[in-house]
Amino acid sequence: MTRTWRPMATTLLCVLLCTHASCDLDTATRACANGLRCPVGAQCTADGSACITNGCGNGIIEFENGEICDDGNILDGDECSYDCLTPTSYTCGDSVVDPGEVCDDGNSDSGDGCSSDCLSDETCGNGYHDINEVCDDGNQESGDGCSADCWYIETCGNGMSDSGEVCDDGNQESGDGCSADCLSTEECGNGYTDSAAGEACDDAGQSSSCDHDCTLPECGDGVVNSDYVNPVTSTGEECDEGAESADCDADCTWRSCGDGYLNGSSGESCDDGNQDSGDGCSADCILE
Repeated sequence: MTRTWRPMATTLLCVLLCTHASCDLDTATRACANGLRCPVGAQCTADGSACITNGCGNGIIEFENGEICDDGNILDGDECSYDCLTPTSYTCGDSVVDPGEVCDDGNSDSGDGCSSDCLSDETCGNGYHDINEVCDDGNQESGDGCSADCWYIETCGNGMSDSGEVCDDGNQESGDGCSADCLSTEECGNGYTDSAAGEACDDAGQSSSCDHDCTLPECGDGVVNSDYVNPVTSTGEECDEGAESADCDADCTWRSCGDGYLNGSSGESCDDGNQDSGDGCSADCILE
């Protein structure tokens, strides 16, 4: 008798404690409020109309899971979409900052600190292209394509000297004081070869491959370049007056009687490489 009473008492106790078929006597399923049974691992929606395996539909907005709304079911056409990502009953412009809205100033106008769709507080750097911005890349830093104030796109030719640019005259043409790539003010000596400005080279100063006037070095060009190696003499230039002169030989070395180079501009009639007399050419380079 006692053995029969105990299981009956257990069953009766479960019935008394459970209401609306919510007592799950089957351990493989879960009973919902309207009689629906969900498998283990799933849960009922708040209204008991469906089984769910995630939080959407449980009536609790779980922002950490990306939910914007949760009306207790997974149906469309009511206050919240089936995936809890789109609120349908919220209204931008009602002065209430609803889930999903960044702001709500009571109107649907932009340019007043809150965008017309209530998704931006219209501040530069929020990643939203507002009506008063030319660009917005999500930060307030220059040099990344969008200026720190979101007023212009950082491109050569916009008339603004952006980060990394040396100049910007509002166009992408060379020869007008600013190169087409905005990297040179087209001045000799800046280390940038501005061919449009007539430069053949620019080493930011004199070098073995470039004169200080940004022309290629050559003996006879009128520019003294001591770093340039004369292919005839294998020495650097000592002088360069553009041509032979009384003081400078045509090989860009200083004129000297006995240097083996006949310099007619200085009055030499001979130069046998020494300053000895009696050998046909006097010590002052006059024919004997």
